[in-house]
Amino acid sequence: MLDARELTPSDHISGEELRARGPQAVTIASVTKVEMSSLDPNKKIKKPRGVISFREEGARPWVINKTNRIILQNVFGGGRCGKQPGGPDEHADGLCNNTAHWVGQRIGLGATTQQLGQETTDGIIVVGADCLDAPLVVEVKLPNKKPRKYTVSPPNGRQSRAQSQVQQRRADVDPNTGERVPGVEA
Repeated sequence: MLDARELTPSDHISGEELRARGPQAVTIASVTKVEMSSLDPNKKIKKPRGVISFREEGARPWVINKTNRIILQNVFGGGRCGKQPGGPDEHADGLCNNTAHWVGQRIGLGATTQQLGQETTDGIIVVGADCLDAPLVVEVKLPNKKPRKYTVSPPNGRQSRAQSQVQQRRADVDPNTGERVPGVEA
């Protein structure tokens, strides 16, 4: 059977593709700005859009939207990007504004449902980041829309540094599994 979606391949990764394949872990290779046509076929204007390319073989680039830009600024902010700010505005208000600091970071992308004008479509949302030790809730406030909260999680099985330190201090908890060790008193 030929899948109809294969008849109109895109140069960029899509929410529809992630919905079919499931979440995808990728490493950011570059962040650039390119002139692209509007997604609305009635508009013939081109405007600058952010495009993130990935290191993984065969991974197509991602056209980032404002929601995901805000999420990534928060995820890599607060020193979580592992880089020192080179200027006063690079990490303003706890946000990582220097996209060069995003390069080399590993993130998880998943599918979400979004409104594009009158149409409901599959979109892409950041669902995970290797730089996190605990889930991070990011509130995104877009013009003319209600604020919405998004949770970005660390890789499966990773716990916060604080949880790990508490468990290492307790003799009755296995530091590898976090489970109580039978017969050992705290």
